[in-house]
Amino acid sequence: MIFSLSKKILAYSTLLSIFSMSAYSVDVNTLRETQTFTVSQNITYAFISNYNSGSGVTSCVVNSDGTFGSCIQTANNANSPYTIDFDNNNAYLSNYNSSTISSCPVTYNGMLPLCNQFSVSPNTMGMAFTKGYAYLTNYANNSVSSCAQNFDGTLRGCRSVLNLFLSNPWRITIRNKLAYITNIGNNNVTVCSINNGVLSNCAYTGSGFSSPRRIAFNKNNAYIVNAGSNSVSNCNVASDGSLANCNATTFGFNGSSDIAIYNNFAYIVNSGDYSVSMCNIQSDGSLDNCGLTGYGFSYPMSIAIYTP
Repeated sequence: MIFSLSKKILAYSTLLSIFSMSAYSVDVNTLRETQTFTVSQNITYAFISNYNSGSGVTSCVVNSDGTFGSCIQTANNANSPYTIDFDNNNAYLSNYNSSTISSCPVTYNGMLPLCNQFSVSPNTMGMAFTKGYAYLTNYANNSVSSCAQNFDGTLRGCRSVLNLFLSNPWRITIRNKLAYITNIGNNNVTVCSINNGVLSNCAYTGSGFSSPRRIAFNKNNAYIVNAGSNSVSNCNVASDGSLANCNATTFGFNGSSDIAIYNNFAYIVNSGDYSVSMCNIQSDGSLDNCGLTGYGFSYPMSIAIYTP
C-alpha cells in the first residue's frame, strides 16, 4: 500500500515537473511579469538604455527565435543613461550628463530595481570589465580611465591609463586580453593590450568606418556600427587581434548607435526612430533578414544581452 502510494506521489511529482517546464518554455514572458523568481531561470534578457529623462532601461525577454518579448521599464531613477554594460550580475549605466555611473544589481526577473549612483570622470561614455578592473572611455578629454572594482559594485582608484591614439572615444570592448576603442572623432578603432589595469602597445586597426560607435565580435568576425552612414561594417579578426578586410555591408538603420551579438543574431539600436533591429548572422559572417523587434523604447542609445 505504501509502495503504491509512493509511486503515485512520484508520478504526480514528475507530471507536475513536466508541466512546469512546459509552462516556462511556452509562456516565459507571462511568468516573468506575474511571478518573482528567487533562483535563476536561465532566461536571457535584452537591456536597452533610454536617454529620455525618466525612461531608464527597457528590459525584454529574448525568445528562442531571437525576438524580444515582455518589454518592461526598469531603473527609472537612472539619470538619462547613455550606455549599459554588465559585470558580475551588476548593470552599469553611464549617466553622461551628470558625470555619474549607476550600479544596479539585476534580479532573476531581469529587473534593475535598486541603483547606486556614484561620481566618475567627466564625460564617461562606455565601460568594459575584466579581472577586477573597469575601463571607462572619457569622450570629451580623449582618454581612457582604469578603476578597481569594489565588492558592492562601486569603483575606486580611477586613473587615466591612455590619452594617445584617441579622438572622442565612444565605447570600449574587451576580447582576448585586447581592448578595442571606437573613436568617432577620426573614424577609426584603437586596439591595445591589457595588463593589470594598464593599456599598452596601442595602434589603430581596421578602416572605412563612419562615426563608429561600438564593436562586437562573433567568432572571427568583428562588427562595427557606424552612426555616420547608418550601417554595420564587417571585419575579419586576424590572429594578432587586428582588424582586416573591413567593409560596410549592411545599411538601412536609423541613427544606429549600438550593437550586441547573441547566438546567431545581431541587434542594432536605432536612436533615430526609437527601435531595435534584429539581423541573422550567416555562416560567412554576413548579416541579412533584418527586421524590428521589441517595444517600449524612448530614445534608445545602448543595448546589452545578459542572463542573470
